[in-house]
Amino acid sequence: MVFFSWTFAKRDILRFYYPVWDFSVQTIKSGILPLWNPYNCCGTPFLANIQNCVFYPLSIILYLPDFSWAFNFYILIHLALAGFFCCVWMKDCGASKEASFLAGMSYCLSGYVMSTINLTISLATLAYFPLALMTLRRSLRSDRFFWKGIAGVVLLVQYLAGDPTIFFITIVVLFLSVLYKTAVESITNRKIYFKYAFDLLKIVAVFVGLSAFQMLLFFELLRHSDRAVMSFDGATSWSMQYNASVRGYYRIGPARLASGDIFGFFPVERDDTTVDPIIVYPKLVDLQALGLPPDRPFGDMKGRQRIFEDPGRIGGLRDYRPGDPMRRIDWK
Repeated sequence: MVFFSWTFAKRDILRFYYPVWDFSVQTIKSGILPLWNPYNCCGTPFLANIQNCVFYPLSIILYLPDFSWAFNFYILIHLALAGFFCCVWMKDCGASKEASFLAGMSYCLSGYVMSTINLTISLATLAYFPLALMTLRRSLRSDRFFWKGIAGVVLLVQYLAGDPTIFFITIVVLFLSVLYKTAVESITNRKIYFKYAFDLLKIVAVFVGLSAFQMLLFFELLRHSDRAVMSFDGATSWSMQYNASVRGYYRIGPARLASGDIFGFFPVERDDTTVDPIIVYPKLVDLQALGLPPDRPFGDMKGRQRIFEDPGRIGGLRDYRPGDPMRRIDWK
């Protein structure tokens, strides 16, 4: 991908990241801070959206002359960082060089990490997950503030990488790790051990102080997001695209859902008896695409039935029949 003119273009890369980040790069190169994106939904906040990664340090890669090549390199460098940070973390935990290298390769080439290439902000945020665990481990072992500050900076960079979900999961894992170590020390010493909790609070304080410039903008944006009021069922449901070639009224359902493990040892099936109607309307065609001349907008052939009735043109007289409208009766 680096040495050829190809680029990643699957799913969200083509629909979101590539065009949005290209807009950000071109705007900043023009000397304008991209506060607003006028090309999306008639205008949306841009700088406040953490997913646009305006302040992410490694976004500087995207400012290379060839944006397509820079975009490819941006993805590949985060895959390399994910493996390198995992290797460093394993080495800090006491693993051998060979085992650390194997762990790093397994992490960066794992199915989940590779699947996040099309979710580029998830890939970038995942790359710092092992580094966050390593800096937390160093912080808990040391009484110096140095490693707590480093851990806060790592969380800041991970947050600016763009995926709030992965970042939130990282915070939860750090909290559970501190909770576990606190419980072990408290049981061993038979008294409540607060040191690890205070260390984590210091790390979070450093992160909040450094990230306030972006976090406050993002929280303000969330207040006006439709996802903030979305129900749990709406947020956890999947949509399926259906291409209907024939117009009409259809009934979708009942359906049988099948799933299981990747080896097929434990298949699971579920029957959904819900039946939903769907109406397929005729295809909309632009009148200009039909090529109709402006002097004859309805075509060259005359129809038997007029579109608009002319009451002044009488076709004849006949006796009244039940059901005839009263306005058609000649009362003279």
